[in-house]
Amino acid sequence: MQKAKLEIELPDLESPKGNVAIIADNIRALQPVYLAAMFDQMKAFQVLDKLVELFQSGVLPVGGGRTGSDFFKYWKDTQQRISEGERRNFYARVLGLPGGDAGTNSNRDFNDLWIRFISSVADFVRQNPAGNPTTTPKSASQQLVRKAGLQLAANLSLHGYGWTHFLAAELQKQINTIIKLLSANEIKAAYGARDMWQVIDQVANLELGGSRNSSRYRTMASAGVTIIAWLANNSRKLSRTTDAPILDAARISNPNRRQVVIKPKARPTDLDLVNACEQWLAVNGTPDDSVDDFSQPR
Repeated sequence: MQKAKLEIELPDLESPKGNVAIIADNIRALQPVYLAAMFDQMKAFQVLDKLVELFQSGVLPVGGGRTGSDFFKYWKDTQQRISEGERRNFYARVLGLPGGDAGTNSNRDFNDLWIRFISSVADFVRQNPAGNPTTTPKSASQQLVRKAGLQLAANLSLHGYGWTHFLAAELQKQINTIIKLLSANEIKAAYGARDMWQVIDQVANLELGGSRNSSRYRTMASAGVTIIAWLANNSRKLSRTTDAPILDAARISNPNRRQVVIKPKARPTDLDLVNACEQWLAVNGTPDDSVDDFSQPR
């Protein structure tokens, strides 16, 4: 069975490390949370629930083999999974996304800190497209990146603590199940789909009142997980009181072969971070003048 390739390596959240890198671990815990939020935006959770409903009704052409067994197990475990309402409250509390209940204590700072950091990284590169380390604006823009990164990392660390870690682990399991079931050959054949993304779009169109831009949310998911991984891996570097550059301009402009082969979702380089930020801004249609404005400190 061919699985859809999202190219996101999620951290092992079953075995949290000790206090040595607690801030970095808290930040990493939000990788599957951000990914799940994007899956919800493209209706992936709702699509699988609808397919299970069709399977129960005998409408879905799935027999008694492995795929049918997997669907039956998914249905049987319904009460043990995080519900849609619980997910939306969780996204609001941790990522400040709309859709939570009125009494949810939302992370209202996240969106501003997120767009400021992404914009500061993009602005840093756009000011110095040739990667010339002697360019005058670089020192100032380096400090903007450091400050924005530190503030965002601190916010993520605060909201990735304790209870969040365990909910994130459960969301990671649900995402893995979604990918497995929606990538099943019988399901793809039933909808004439090439991959799980086409399954999501077609089921959403036929059964859920219309599809959303799954390509956009896939890009946001991939970019978001890369950005969060970079913040986690560089949390100590961001915290240091120093004037040293936070981004390596030379390696961004002239990446070597070893940089290219490293998997960006687990150990992203500075170049991976830059690419992720540019992709996120592009799929959200962020104008260049807005990037410059967003990157400024508040």
